[in-house]
Amino acid sequence: MDEEDLTDIPFADLQKLRDQVGIKRYNQAIRNTEGKKGNKLTDNNTKYRPQEFSSKKPVSVLRQIHQTKKSKPKDPRFTRKSGTLNEDLFEKSFGFIKELKTNEEQMLIKQLHKTKDKSRKAEISAALERLNQQQQHITERKQKQEIIKQHRKKEIELIEKGKKPFYLKRSMKKQMFVEQKHDTLKKQRKLDKYLKRKTRRDTAKERAKMPKSRQVTE
Repeated sequence: MDEEDLTDIPFADLQKLRDQVGIKRYNQAIRNTEGKKGNKLTDNNTKYRPQEFSSKKPVSVLRQIHQTKKSKPKDPRFTRKSGTLNEDLFEKSFGFIKELKTNEEQMLIKQLHKTKDKSRKAEISAALERLNQQQQHITERKQKQEIIKQHRKKEIELIEKGKKPFYLKRSMKKQMFVEQKHDTLKKQRKLDKYLKRKTRRDTAKERAKMPKSRQVTE
């Protein structure tokens, strides 16, 4: 009997056939018949059908899944289309902010002398400290800009004389800024105080990085 005719045989006759030919040959004939049917169905499959996975095999967690492209948000302040920042023009356009901060500082100093509440005094002192730090940051930034301008001016003069241009590295700029700051503090007789405060701050940072067991031991 042909294997393709097994599907048309009644169930009772199939049981008799299994007893006659044996379970091994019977199962082999059934598998061959199902395999041929499966091939016919596979031929009619299209790429638009959902993908099928066997229930006997675990599905991999890292299987490939179609993903849509995500649009990344862009900050217009940091794109080339927005142009470059002209710091000199910015400072001239918003120069009134410096005057406002000066008036605010004077007002806070007056309030600090008048008030007797300790908590209020602490708040005013903190506000004055923030203003001083902002002003110090602006001063240091101007000094850095001036150092770079002077270096560029010298380089342009040397290039006109036929020498190759020399571009400052970040480490060299930092070293020049530190030297300039030390010279300024030395003229103001504040260098020793600044170095001591910086040493204490650096020591505190290093101590914070140490494991707690070493901190207790030391």
